[in-house]
Amino acid sequence: MKNRPLRSTTKAFTLVEIMTVITIIGMLAAMSFGMFRLATNKAAKKNTIARLAGIQLGIESYKTDNGEYPEALGLEDTTDIGGISYKVGGARMIYQVLTGDGNSAIKGGGIASTGKIGSSGTVYWDEVTPPTPKEIESKKKGNKMVDVATDGTYFLIDGWRKPFQYVKSIKDRNRRISNIDLVHSDADYEVWSFGALEKPLDDPESQKEWIASWGAD
Repeated sequence: MKNRPLRSTTKAFTLVEIMTVITIIGMLAAMSFGMFRLATNKAAKKNTIARLAGIQLGIESYKTDNGEYPEALGLEDTTDIGGISYKVGGARMIYQVLTGDGNSAIKGGGIASTGKIGSSGTVYWDEVTPPTPKEIESKKKGNKMVDVATDGTYFLIDGWRKPFQYVKSIKDRNRRISNIDLVHSDADYEVWSFGALEKPLDDPESQKEWIASWGAD
């Protein structure tokens, strides 16, 4: 009696089935990434709003002690973040106002930051601490609110790790603003974050994404 060869019962996947599985996996990955990005942006916005409130409290306290709101020097100075240029003069000034670590970024000052809060002035927010030399070298700054510009100076960052923006309204005795091309409201000063925008855009549509002291968000 001859033995009959056994037929394989294994069914091979067709090209259509393989492509269907790949498509489903891609859709699930895209959904997961979208949910992760949404959660990340939500946390970043929450952190930015909290930091903005702290900045305003510090600036108001500075004004009480000094009789006027601080004015930033080097507003056009920039730093590179991920290949994109951001103005950093305002964020550098905010850092010095809040920490008392130097005043060279504030009009009328000339003392450079050293990385030690309270080294040359009043500390208005002691939670704002600069990264240590070791953290700077390793590029692991954790959740600190301060980053380091390309020139080695410290600046305050938002929840997306981008520099906050600041401008003081220059007003005459009749309360008319002379630097109208730089401001967006009638406030005495403005602080804002570009929010989740990938670039520092200033057009009316982009401003809807800002998180700002005058309520642009």
